[in-house]
Amino acid sequence: MTNNTQEKRIIFEFINYLKKPFHFSEITPLSTSVLKKIVGGFAVIFVFEMIALSMIQMIPWIEEIPHAFEDIINMNPLFLLGMTVLLAPIIEEFIFRFPLKYIKPYFAFLFYVVTLLFAFLHIFNFDLSGAQWLLAPLLVLPQLVLGLYLGFVRMKHGIWASITIHALNNLIPTSMILLAKAMDIPM
Repeated sequence: MTNNTQEKRIIFEFINYLKKPFHFSEITPLSTSVLKKIVGGFAVIFVFEMIALSMIQMIPWIEEIPHAFEDIINMNPLFLLGMTVLLAPIIEEFIFRFPLKYIKPYFAFLFYVVTLLFAFLHIFNFDLSGAQWLLAPLLVLPQLVLGLYLGFVRMKHGIWASITIHALNNLIPTSMILLAKAMDIPM
């Protein structure tokens, strides 16, 4: 099966899963082939995140909202990598998605509640005031979609699979920040 077919298949499986989230009868352990498949699905999710971020940036006064990005630019590179790529994914996945495996009654409802909480947590990346709070759902849309995919991956392939995808998601922008900083590219 080609990578393109695998990506389509996992995205269709993901979309169908979202119609009514459930416990898989057994978890498919993380392997090289599983990793390729879920990373392929993640690539599609990441493209969606980038499109959503680009559209959000088109809102005329959005650049006036302070973002935590301004604080992390000046962090020690190793500390930044450790925090964003190792520590944050492990902590967030164990808080938000690890318990999903043990929730039986009202699972589908709680799957979405946990995903919304995960997305909402990321609103604190912004310093919102007044009417800017009305933009909160848009600002965390990328994390909402990522949270849905991470929940699906966690339920199908286990907690370490969702941690891996979460770390990859954080690695990409962190690497771009560090590369730009190393090359003295203004941000």
